[in-house]
Amino acid sequence: MPKIAKVTIGKDGSARLEFEGFEGATCLKAGTDLNNLLAHLGITLEQTGFEAKPELLEAEQAGEIIQQRQAIRE
Repeated sequence: MPKIAKVTIGKDGSARLEFEGFEGATCLKAGTDLNNLLAHLGITLEQTGFEAKPELLEAEQAGEIIQQRQAIRE
C-alpha cells in the first residue's frame, strides 16, 4: 500500500491532514517532516486537534510510539 498524506484546505483556511498507508506510529514522523517542510516554505500550521486511527492506538499499546517520539526529537 502506498503512503499517502492527504491535505484538505477548508474555505475558512483551516487544514486537515490525514495519513494513510503508514505502519504503526510512522505517521507521527511523517507529520513532523511535513510540518518542517511547510515551515521552510513559510507556511505554519497550528494543531488544534488530533484523532488517532486504530493502527496508531495499536502501536501505542505495543510501545512503538515512545520510540517514534524519541526518534523525532533526535
